[in-house]
Amino acid sequence: MATTSIGRRPPRPAPASGRLERILTLFAVALTGALALLFAGTAAVYAVFSRNLPSPAQIAERHNFESTKIFDRNGVLLHEVYDPNKGKRVSLQLNEIPEHVRKTFLAAEDARFYENAGVDLQAIVRAALNNARGEQIAGGSTITQQLVKMTLLTDERSMVRKIKEAILAIKISRTYSKDQILEMYLNTAFFGNQAYGVESAAQTYFAKPVSEVNQAEAALLAGLVRSPSGTNPFKDEGAAKNEQKRVLDQMVKHKMLTPEQAGQVQAEPLTYNTKQFSELKAPHFAIWIREQLEANPKYGKDWIYQRGLEVTTTLDYRMQEMAELLVRDHVSKLGAFNVSDGALVALNPATGEILAMVGSADYNNKQIKGEVNVAVAQRQPGSSIKPITYLAAFQKGWTPGTVIEDTPTSFPQGPGQPPYTPKNYDGTFRGKVTARQALAMSLNIPAVKALQFAGIPSMVDLAKKMGIQSFQDPSKYGLALTLGGGEVRLLELTGAYSVFANQGKYVPPVAILKVTDTQGKVLDQWPGARPQPVVDPGRAYMVTSVLKDNDARAPAFGANSPLRLTRPAAVKTGTTDDFKDNWTV
Repeated sequence: MATTSIGRRPPRPAPASGRLERILTLFAVALTGALALLFAGTAAVYAVFSRNLPSPAQIAERHNFESTKIFDRNGVLLHEVYDPNKGKRVSLQLNEIPEHVRKTFLAAEDARFYENAGVDLQAIVRAALNNARGEQIAGGSTITQQLVKMTLLTDERSMVRKIKEAILAIKISRTYSKDQILEMYLNTAFFGNQAYGVESAAQTYFAKPVSEVNQAEAALLAGLVRSPSGTNPFKDEGAAKNEQKRVLDQMVKHKMLTPEQAGQVQAEPLTYNTKQFSELKAPHFAIWIREQLEANPKYGKDWIYQRGLEVTTTLDYRMQEMAELLVRDHVSKLGAFNVSDGALVALNPATGEILAMVGSADYNNKQIKGEVNVAVAQRQPGSSIKPITYLAAFQKGWTPGTVIEDTPTSFPQGPGQPPYTPKNYDGTFRGKVTARQALAMSLNIPAVKALQFAGIPSMVDLAKKMGIQSFQDPSKYGLALTLGGGEVRLLELTGAYSVFANQGKYVPPVAILKVTDTQGKVLDQWPGARPQPVVDPGRAYMVTSVLKDNDARAPAFGANSPLRLTRPAAVKTGTTDDFKDNWTV
């Protein structure tokens, strides 16, 4: 009997090529799934983190502040006004920034700027690998990402913020051109010492515009951006030079310079701005101008600090320097007489333009409160107010030939008050004198009689028409007003004397010629002098004639007193009680 066994035959081994195909197919399926999940995850992350992000359009608004600059009449920068909570900033168009400066920043911060889409995956991977190896982290942020960080996001350090930064960088790259982004970056980057943007940085560190910056200076500026405080050349020049070398090495790496050229650039000596910040010139005047702009409802602090203005003033800085020297020298010579401070105002009487204003002998001297602008502070004028009293009397009929009794006189005052009994400064009395002699020799009793004749209300009203706004209600003053009993400002009294020089016409003092925005658009412009008739030209000349009469002045001051100049000059002095203030106008 035959017996048989029935079963499956073992499968034949599959060809090697079939197995590889099957593995590749499975890998492809897995990879496709992984990529699908990755893209789905990326889309989900993008969707989640895109919510509530600032609009790319806001980048042009944030940090878009500019400094206000105040110039003299010839273009000399007197003062740069900036928000102390922000800093100095001057915005430039990209074509105003030299090409070698632009290339230097690109090499230092984002060599693939014109190729990437706002983020640079190569740089990110490189930074991650370096970090994993424990090496110094190379910058993974593009210029676009840095711009986002500076303008649209907070300074927190977290993965969430980095994701938001990358998303915004991509969006910004789709909204603005590369040149626009680079321009915004170069105008926004912070360089330390309150300098924002390359123009302010060049002025702060090298006292020159960025258009004049050489390659060595450009490399140092580009190196400051990563750590402005740690590489401040004013505090640690070595650290700043190390950053300069890093930038130059990057330029060699990206074939913008040869190693030899980079070495030559690094060896170039750098001349830093020893003053570090823009020197405040004509400080009292410049700050007074700033205060006027701040108080002007058309501008105010917001415009001055944020939008920036360019202000051309009437000041002539050459004259200002001479005026400052004169004040310092004069105060120094009078130091033995306990004189510690002085002020000066010079203006063109025909136009009212203020050509020089010195508010104190030393703006930085705390002992004399040098920061106080005495030129616009209210002080007792002493006898320098007398010409206005006599002008008021001349308007009512007196002349320089009118005879006045210079004798001891008591003038009644209000009920319950003792009579007012003035004395001459030298304690003597001269009997009958003319108004010319009385004013020229600055006699007190005739001046009080002149005010009594003219009337306090008339004298105060005339003074106001001549620009002395410090005088208020006439009822608040007595006859001592003519001897300096009412406070005035040096600027006001200087302007008032212009009425004598202008044959009876008042021209208000003016300090600002033109105000423009940073684009050159004129916002305000002085229309020119507009003389306002105040008194008859003949009566104004009467006062001028007396004030330049050295012979009439000589019996009291001497024939060759300091008031006698090498040219005809009408002048009046004033001295207050205890010689506290002394005036010459």
